[in-house]
Amino acid sequence: MKNVFFTVIIGALSLVSETAYADGRGEISLNYRYYTQKKYTDVLLGNEKQPTDLKFVKLSLEERDDWKGWEYNLSLVARADEKYQENSYVDFNELNIGRSLGNWQFSAGYHMFMWSRLEAYHVVDVLNSRINDGNIERFEKLGEKSIVASHYTSIGTMKFIYMPYFTEGFYPDPLMRIFDGLEPVRQNVVSGNEVKSSDEEDQYNQFAVYYAHQFGDLDLTVFAMDHIDRTRPIFGARPSTPTTLEAFYVDVLDIGAAATFFWGEQTFKFEYLYSDFNADDSVAILDYTGGTREVFDYQLASIGHEYTHNYANNWSSSFYTEYQYVLGVGKEKRSQAQIFQNDLFIGHRFALNDAYSNEFTLGLYIDLERNGEALYYLSYERRLNNAWKAKVNFRGVTIGDDAESDRRGLYILDGDDELGVTLTRFF
Repeated sequence: MKNVFFTVIIGALSLVSETAYADGRGEISLNYRYYTQKKYTDVLLGNEKQPTDLKFVKLSLEERDDWKGWEYNLSLVARADEKYQENSYVDFNELNIGRSLGNWQFSAGYHMFMWSRLEAYHVVDVLNSRINDGNIERFEKLGEKSIVASHYTSIGTMKFIYMPYFTEGFYPDPLMRIFDGLEPVRQNVVSGNEVKSSDEEDQYNQFAVYYAHQFGDLDLTVFAMDHIDRTRPIFGARPSTPTTLEAFYVDVLDIGAAATFFWGEQTFKFEYLYSDFNADDSVAILDYTGGTREVFDYQLASIGHEYTHNYANNWSSSFYTEYQYVLGVGKEKRSQAQIFQNDLFIGHRFALNDAYSNEFTLGLYIDLERNGEALYYLSYERRLNNAWKAKVNFRGVTIGDDAESDRRGLYILDGDDELGVTLTRFF
């Protein structure tokens, strides 16, 4: 099976000429991940041995064009796993059609909403469901079925968004270290005193309004949305089935802002989100880490600074510093609300800016509240020729007493230090 799998993939790559799709509308990557330590799933999840390596292929395709005044966008993503079929998927980031009428533009279909400005923390990116097959610090997203009306004026851009459905998140095979075996058997929507199993055919009237404008050196975005939260599920169980792991997505009113201020060679960034969850006290969820999980309102804020230094020989260094904090609740609830609940990020990207696009990246997440928790990564990538790129990366995790005792924060990555190699073919 292994030989057939990779023979098909490599054969497909060889059939794609280097001149095909010269405008770069897609890429396919061969990925290998090796975990340096042996590990087993949680006792509640069967205490089964998890794999020490993974081999998979990822594909992305993009196409944008217009026809007789109609504009269409297509962005497809797919993954094929060599051994674990539950890790494989095909889905759309974008599949929509639209038309411009004066200073209005209307579109309908699958959309991606990318509002965050930060390198590490993406506070305001809460509108798309997630593909939970990547690193927890960089979740990929799914396209959201929606109708978007955009109004462009000299005083800013307004967007009115209607989402009639809830898109379930994607979870990998329960043996995977990717999400530490947290594959819920059921995804639920919580609204008021009602908890119902998610059905993507069920209609939920969800709305968002968005405003953005450039005020001199200040780039500002503000928004409000009433929707089913897609990015912060509660993992737990119903009291009637305490051993069945489920995911609970809660109806929420989100109000937020994102800003970027340019000051010479310095860039300052800020993101803020206030979340008012609509869940009655009568809703009982047993937290998978133990105890009863209360649904509570909170605020999330991140600040960041970015600076790029250009050397005389055309090399460049970009420095990133960011801080994220959960507001309005105490330490216990902060750790329930977010993995990065009081964390500092420091990153550096060093680029040679040569013909082969040699680039080195390193990053460090430090928890300032929970003892001993940190996540770090480093990577090197370069083009091999006009069609191929290679990347090597390492990610490590440390946890402390807090994570050991409450099984939150970076606990799900304990023992998951990984080495990765990726070969990417552009076409």
